[in-house]
Amino acid sequence: MSAFTPAHPAAMPASDDLLEVLFNVSMTGVIFFQPVFAADGVEIVDFTYVRLNAAAQQMLQLPERPEQSFLDLYPDAPPTGVFDFYCQAFRSREGQLHQLNYPHDGLDAYFYLAARRSGALLVVSFTDTNNQPRPAVEEALRQAQAREQAARAEAEARQRERRAVFEQAPLALALLQGPTHVVEFANERMARIWDRAQRFTQLGTIKRQALQRGEQA
Repeated sequence: MSAFTPAHPAAMPASDDLLEVLFNVSMTGVIFFQPVFAADGVEIVDFTYVRLNAAAQQMLQLPERPEQSFLDLYPDAPPTGVFDFYCQAFRSREGQLHQLNYPHDGLDAYFYLAARRSGALLVVSFTDTNNQPRPAVEEALRQAQAREQAARAEAEARQRERRAVFEQAPLALALLQGPTHVVEFANERMARIWDRAQRFTQLGTIKRQALQRGEQA
């Protein structure tokens, strides 16, 4: 039997129904955001979630309508530039592209983002590369960021250990930095000495002022 071609194409479903189907079957994550403005009504301080499609829910492990805001869920987002990217995309009214590695807040993936404003909402489409072979450049970036984070954590641990030693020392100790001797840290014994010295200095100033007033009288 020969293939049958209808004389007229099937009627297209209503646009809302078609978009709903596309929203749900898309293998790309889609998020509808609503901006949260500061009291001035201009500065964007956060985004609330309006809706996530099935792919976004799976990639981010979030429900369809999260109750928490974007920055509540991802407090490390501002330093990575992704929050500024969302703000710029909403203000520009033109499509914006961005990519970043995000190993924070329970995520560890390299994301490709596209965002554009639609009325009062920001529409974000994204994919991650967790299930894809990683290019050499991307893998090198991930490794460099991992080394940087490990080095930062090690430095912070050393600083905490050094401060603990300073605090427990039986002597008054202070750590000074630079030619102007900026105080980086002082233990409690040194702080007490400086506090007494400051009180004596203030007392001496009061005495000098009193003597000056007596001489003037």
